[in-house]
Amino acid sequence: MSRRPSGPWIVRAYRWLLCVFEPEFRARHGADMERLFRARLRDAGQDRRRGTFVAGAIWDAIRSGIATRMDARGWTTGGSTRLHRVGERRGGWTMDAVTNDLRYALRTLTKNPGFTAVAVFTIALGIGANTAIFSVVRAVLMGPLPYEDAGELVLVHGAMRTRGVTEFPMSPPDYRDIRDQSTVLADAAAVFTFAQSLTGDGAPVEVQMGLVTHNFFDVLGVAPALGREFGPDDDRPNEQGIQPGQPGALPNTAVLSHALWQQRFGGDPEALGRTIELGGVSAEVVGVMPPAFELLMPPGAALARDVEVWLAGRLDYDNSPRNNVFLRVVGRLRPGATLEQAQSELDRIAAGLAANNEAMAAAGFAIDVEPVAEGITADVRPVLLALFGAVGFVLLIACANVANLLLVRASARERELAVRAALGGSRVQLIRQMLLESGLLAMAGAALGIVLAALGIEALLAMVPSELPRVDQVGIDGAVLAFTFV
Repeated sequence: MSRRPSGPWIVRAYRWLLCVFEPEFRARHGADMERLFRARLRDAGQDRRRGTFVAGAIWDAIRSGIATRMDARGWTTGGSTRLHRVGERRGGWTMDAVTNDLRYALRTLTKNPGFTAVAVFTIALGIGANTAIFSVVRAVLMGPLPYEDAGELVLVHGAMRTRGVTEFPMSPPDYRDIRDQSTVLADAAAVFTFAQSLTGDGAPVEVQMGLVTHNFFDVLGVAPALGREFGPDDDRPNEQGIQPGQPGALPNTAVLSHALWQQRFGGDPEALGRTIELGGVSAEVVGVMPPAFELLMPPGAALARDVEVWLAGRLDYDNSPRNNVFLRVVGRLRPGATLEQAQSELDRIAAGLAANNEAMAAAGFAIDVEPVAEGITADVRPVLLALFGAVGFVLLIACANVANLLLVRASARERELAVRAALGGSRVQLIRQMLLESGLLAMAGAALGIVLAALGIEALLAMVPSELPRVDQVGIDGAVLAFTFV
């Protein structure tokens, strides 16, 4: 039966082996090395690991001591560098070495649960707040609009300068003049939203309607998912004196939202061609819009976002008075045209209209233009950016606090690191150990931060107004996760 190394004689033997070190080094670090040896000897227990540990400790002591004496006497040049290289070869960036250091880092952190919990929770708070706010900023401020080349879309408002009125709707004749006289705008369409009762093929319900010109979907760059869009004949005005629904009136056409098509007609393609009743006016269903389509316009336009029925408006441009203002005008800039050019041209058009109308001239009639993409978030952008900056500082403060905790902990482990260096640990190995411990804390904090972010997003969505654009797109996806870990 072989006897395993045991008891005090092993410690006495290790103390004797320390004589291979220089007296000055032994006086400074000998006691610490012996205490560390005793502690690790107890941790090794009485199994086979004890013998392996003792053999490794003896080898490290002899090798390190001889190398230190040789360097001190100048017998070799760069002996310590060679010693470090030996240490790197024995415990360098290999899978086994990294795995061992990772296990040691886990043991070290679990032995200090208070420090670990405080550090992880501090990191998680900073990351969670940043992730939650970034998910809102990304969806609301950076999310794409459901339109083709949305950067070319502009919203055209009326204004009365002498009365201090801005973001005023336009009358049908005003819209026609803008559409026909503008050369900077490739095209312009008009829209008006309101609530109306829907009957036929089911119980009566109230729906949001959009009265539009036939080119509305074409200006936005959106095509129906089913059926067709409106054509020029769909919004040709009735003869003078004939109202919609009266004998002799032209037939009306409607395009449904995808949600209403599913709810009212069960997604049946045969819904095309059916007739629906909208406030006593019949309309034939000719198309169904895509599921993701919604009317996103700047808040000043006061347009309903979730329009369920689109109706081609047969507007009478010739007989409608100019004080009958209810239309919102959406235009698309020509390729290469700028917002300044559009504003300059619209100023000229407004001056011409006011010159022919005393009431408009007295009111200081003007036409303003704003980009749709920027106008949608104009009210909430400063608030969200300020909030994002604030939580960014919270993350910086959290990182600074964790860095201070790590520095205090590193100073408390100075003796341990010195002993490990004396036993053959290279600078690279010690730095790697510290990096692994910091990395584990960061990953644990990020994981917990994502959980806190998910809870924070739910709380934010419960507080933000439903009118906030693209709020339904707020969530944690791949881009948000990438931001979290970066």
